[in-house]
Amino acid sequence: MQKSKFTRNRSNSCNNTSSSDLQIDPKIRSHSLSLPTSNASSIRNKNSETEKHRIKNNVTINKRSKNPIVKIIHSFKRTEDVDLETGETKLKSELNGFSLQMIAIGGSIGTGLLLGSGKSLSEGGAVPLLLGYILVATFIYCMCQALGELSVAMPVTGSFTKYSVMLIDKSWGFAMGWNYCLQWLILLPMELVAASMTIKFWPVIADYLPDYMVITIFYAMIICMNLLSVKYYGLFEVIFSLLKVVAIVIFLIVGLFIDIGVIGDERIGFKYWKDPGIFSGNGFNGFIGVVVTAAFSFSGSELVGITASESRNPDKEVPKAIKQVFWRICGFYLFSLFIVGLLVPFTHPNLVGDHKSDVNASPFVLALTNTKNNAFANIMNVVILISILSVGNSSIYASSRTLIALSENKQAPSLLNYIDKKKRPLIAIAISISFGSLAYISVLSPTGSEIMFLWLMSISGISVLCTYGTITLCHIRFRKALRLNDISYKEELPFCSQIGLTGSWYGLVVSIVIAISQIYIAITPVNGHFAIADFFQKVLGLLVISIFYFVHKIYLYARYGEFQLLVDLKTVDMKFGRFANDQIRQEFREKFQQERIIMNQKPWYIKTYNVWC
Repeated sequence: MQKSKFTRNRSNSCNNTSSSDLQIDPKIRSHSLSLPTSNASSIRNKNSETEKHRIKNNVTINKRSKNPIVKIIHSFKRTEDVDLETGETKLKSELNGFSLQMIAIGGSIGTGLLLGSGKSLSEGGAVPLLLGYILVATFIYCMCQALGELSVAMPVTGSFTKYSVMLIDKSWGFAMGWNYCLQWLILLPMELVAASMTIKFWPVIADYLPDYMVITIFYAMIICMNLLSVKYYGLFEVIFSLLKVVAIVIFLIVGLFIDIGVIGDERIGFKYWKDPGIFSGNGFNGFIGVVVTAAFSFSGSELVGITASESRNPDKEVPKAIKQVFWRICGFYLFSLFIVGLLVPFTHPNLVGDHKSDVNASPFVLALTNTKNNAFANIMNVVILISILSVGNSSIYASSRTLIALSENKQAPSLLNYIDKKKRPLIAIAISISFGSLAYISVLSPTGSEIMFLWLMSISGISVLCTYGTITLCHIRFRKALRLNDISYKEELPFCSQIGLTGSWYGLVVSIVIAISQIYIAITPVNGHFAIADFFQKVLGLLVISIFYFVHKIYLYARYGEFQLLVDLKTVDMKFGRFANDQIRQEFREKFQQERIIMNQKPWYIKTYNVWC
C-alpha cells in the first residue's frame, strides 16, 4: 500500500518523459522549486518519517560504538536520505557562493596556464600567445553567461550533460556527457605527470625522488582529499585558490620589476620582442595551436554550473560567481601572459614542447630566473605543485558528478549513483581515482612525461571546445523552448545572459571554426611532413566524440527504431520546477519584480557593479 502511494506521488511530480530527463534537486534554497500543493502534505509526512528513521539509525550506530574506525566503515554504506520526489539519492548542499567562485578559479588556474602556456609560447610566439588567449576569453565569456542562465533555471547534478539530452539530442547528450567525463578523467593522470615534470626544476630533489615516487605521493594526497565530504572539498579549493591568486599577483609585481630593471642585473623591456621576435614562424598553425591550448587552460570555468546543484542558494550565488570568476580569471591570464611574453623568448630550450632539454619548466618559473637568486622561481614552482593538487582535486569532483548524471540519464550503469552516508558518490569517485594510475605509463620512457602531457593536453583542449560550444547551443534552444511554452525569461528567470542569444551564437560559431581549423592543421602540418602520431594527437578528441555519438545513434535506431537529429522542442515540457504551475510562476514573477524595484533604488555605481560583478 505504501509503495503504490509513493509511486502515485512520484508520477504526479514527473509529468512526462521529456521533463523527467531533467530532475531538479528539491533542496535548493531561496524560493526553491516547489511541489504541487496536492502532494505537499504527503511528501512532508514522508520526509518526517524518513528523517526520524535516519536520526534513529544514526543514534543506534553512535551508541553501538565510539570506535572511529567503525564509524568510518559505517559512513561508506548507502545513504537512506532519498529524494521522495525523484526516488533518487541526493548530494549535499554545502557550497556557498565564495566556495563556488574559488572552485571555478582553482579549476582554471592550473597546469594549462602555468605549464601548458609554455607550449603555446613555443608554437606561436609572444603576440599570438596573447591574441589566442584573448579570442578564447571572449568565447568563454559567452559560454559563462549562457551557463549561468541555464544553471539558475535548472540547477541539476550533471548540469549541461542533462541539458544536452533534453534540448539537443539524446545521442549528442550521451556523447557530450562521456566526452566531458573523459575530459576530467584524463586530467588526473595529466596533473600527476605534470607534478613529475615540475619537480625536475630542482635537480637534487629529482635525483632523490624518481618520477614514479612523485606520482605516488601526489596521487595519495588527492585520493585522501576526495574521500572527505564536499564541504572539505570546498575548503581545500578555497585554500588552494587563494594561494594561487596571491602567487599570480606577486608574479605580476615581481615580473614587472624584473622587466623594468628594478630587480635583476638588466632592464629587459621589449628585448625579446625584437630578438627572436614576437612570432615563432609557425603562422596560422601555430596560432590555432595556441587557441586549443588556451581552451584547455580555461577549462574549469564551467565548474560553477556543475556545482549549482550542491549550492545553498543557486539563484543568488551562481550568477555572482559566473560574473566574478570570468573577470578574475581573464585578469590573471592576460596580464600574467603579457609579462611571460616579455621575459621569456619563444626559443627558450626549457619550454614544454620545445624538445630541446630534459627539464621542462613553467614559463612562469623561467620568467623569474632573471634575478640574482632563484628565490622567486622556487616559490612559483611550489605554487605550481599546489595548483596540481587543486586541479587534480577538481578533476575527481567534476568527473564523479558527471558519472552520476550519466547514471541518472540511463547512459551509464545505475551502480554509479551509489551515494554513501557522507553524501559522497563513492563508486563514481573510485572510478575517477582509478584513472590516475595511467600516469605511471609516463615512467616507461625518459621523455614519457612530456610526451604524455602533450597528448593529454591536446585531447582535452579540443574536447573543451566541443563542450563549451554545446553549452551555447543548449542556451539557444532553451530560449526557444521557453518561448514555445509561453514562458517569459525576462520576467521569470533570476538571471539572464547579459549578451543574450547573440553571445551564444558567437560562441557556437567560434567553437565550430576552431574545431575545423584543428582538423586542417592536423592534415597540413607546418613543416609539410605528415605524421600519423601528430594527426591523431590533434584530432583524437573529435574522433572520440564522433564514436560516442554514432554508436549511440545506431543503438537507438537498432533497439527502438528511433532516429532524429534534433529534439523537437514542441515536445519538450518545461512545466517543472520553477515553471511547474501558474501559482509558482506568479510567485517568482512577484519576487523578481520586487528585487528589481529595490535594485533600481540603489546608487548608480552599485547597479553598475551588480550588472558586471
